Amino acid sequence: MTREPRSQPANRRGYSLVEVIVLMSILSLVMGLAGGLLRRLLASDRQWARSLETVRQIDRLNSRWRLDVQRGTLADGALAEFPTKLTLHQTDNLRVTYSIAEHRLTRETFTGETRLVRDSYDFPPGSRLRFELSPAADTDTGGEGSPARPRVRLTVSLSRQPAGQPALSRGAPPPRVVEIEATLGRLRTDTPATPTIPTGGTP
Repeated sequence: MTREPRSQPANRRGYSLVEVIVLMSILSLVMGLAGGLLRRLLASDRQWARSLETVRQIDRLNSRWRLDVQRGTLADGALAEFPTKLTLHQTDNLRVTYSIAEHRLTRETFTGETRLVRDSYDFPPGSRLRFELSPAADTDTGGEGSPARPRVRLTVSLSRQPAGQPALSRGAPPPRVVEIEATLGRLRTDTPATPTIPTGGTP
């Protein structure tokens, strides 16, 4: 009688449950670390883009603001609009108005009651803007024999709070302050009346 030869067991071995669990744990840890790094990179990229846009807005506003102030005069009662609104008269019919609403500055040009141009400057949420009128310095004159002219300042306190995060009461980075200042009516050939500045600066 002949015997059937026994089949040899396969020389292959599968993964145990413990090995699968360990592998999945390692993969989950790696994916979590990679996801956190990706989120930080995206947040940093957004912050950089916001900073670049802020620099562009400041640069665009700087030249426009100085020219408007140096060509303009303040009408009676203009100081009552400070520190959130500034109206500059360029000629008898042309005036330029700067208005502050939260973190946005709006520039409008009017001829009579007709608006010609409207331009906006947006800054990071949480930023603060204000107008100030400082007394004239001895060097701020329109020429020999001309009275000294006051200076108008726009102060922008730029928020450094990361975008998308709630405001922190403690530990928040201090704002970066940018000041744009120009002599009122410096480029004018006439001698407009200088507004009286109350003691202590802007009301």
